[in-house]
Amino acid sequence: MNQEIQREDEIDLIALLQKIWKGRKTILKYFILFFLIGVFIAIFSKKEYTATSLVLAQESNSSTGNLSGLASLAGININSSTSELISPKLYAIVAKSIPFQKKMIQTRIQVQENRDFVTYQEYYQKHNKTNFLDIVGKYTIGLPSLIVDKVSPKKENFSQYAVTEKDTTGVYKLTPEEKSLFELLESQLKITNNEKDNTVSISFSMDDPLAAAQMLEQAKNYLQETIIEFKTRKAKKQLEFVQKQYEEAEKSFKEKQIRLAAFQDSNRGLITAIPMTRQSQLQSDYNLAYNLYVELAKQFENQKIKVQEDTPAFITIEPVSVPLEKSKPKKGMIIAIWSFLGIIIGIGIIFGKDFMKAMKNRSLSVEE
Repeated sequence: MNQEIQREDEIDLIALLQKIWKGRKTILKYFILFFLIGVFIAIFSKKEYTATSLVLAQESNSSTGNLSGLASLAGININSSTSELISPKLYAIVAKSIPFQKKMIQTRIQVQENRDFVTYQEYYQKHNKTNFLDIVGKYTIGLPSLIVDKVSPKKENFSQYAVTEKDTTGVYKLTPEEKSLFELLESQLKITNNEKDNTVSISFSMDDPLAAAQMLEQAKNYLQETIIEFKTRKAKKQLEFVQKQYEEAEKSFKEKQIRLAAFQDSNRGLITAIPMTRQSQLQSDYNLAYNLYVELAKQFENQKIKVQEDTPAFITIEPVSVPLEKSKPKKGMIIAIWSFLGIIIGIGIIFGKDFMKAMKNRSLSVEE
């Protein structure tokens, strides 16, 4: 029984191979067609260069242990606690925010073909060359949208706005031009988190290698500035509050100090009750102001150390460099994929014709 099933399987497999062999001309035809399509796409695809950098982000707590001993001599208490690593997910979240993207499109870059610096926005508006495949796609796949734009009434021209700004309601107002630039920016800037070693790989892709490296360097700087501001915001606000209280206490202390000294100079040798009582009051005010001033001075120094402690330290493992080889297009892979697709379509057409014949014969037999 098992031998009969095995024979049927072998017969089916042999029949399948025979059918493919008979239709080899069809398969070859589609293989050549899609091979030529792959060659065409590989030749006319836009070149792309990718600059990369590897960063290790961590909290800066190495100086706290050294400072705690010195600070204790001045009466300042520093709570030494183990700082946690910054979540690498913050990088990707920050990179998609409007303020970050707004800074990025205004980044000034220098391309190899032109020595003048232009912004990222100006580069894609005036200096970027249109690719042949982009033109083909615009007038084939993108033709319906072009027709809609021509037929639909003209909307307000937002190109007069140089950058995205907040309106009177406090929200950002995006122009269609900026929205398209933001989408392009998101596709070019890639952030990969490695949870095993807590490293962050950042890459930026453009058709110009020098511009890609410059945009990556600026993206890395903006990310670090934003995350540092985010991590130290609370400590800085507390520092500002303590500093204000400290300055007021210092001013009050000096005023009371001068007032006490002036009273003592003008009442030397007097031992009556009223001057002694007044001096005692001034001395009490001076002591209170002095104690408050000393305590706030300690808190002020402590809070400055806290800001330094909360400031993340970014370690660049792999610095940014200008890429020498293009990352796209990978011509061999493009041609191989399209060629394989041609073979699959050719085989599908062969079996599709047989299936259609079988369905047609079945329908005729039912009618009879």
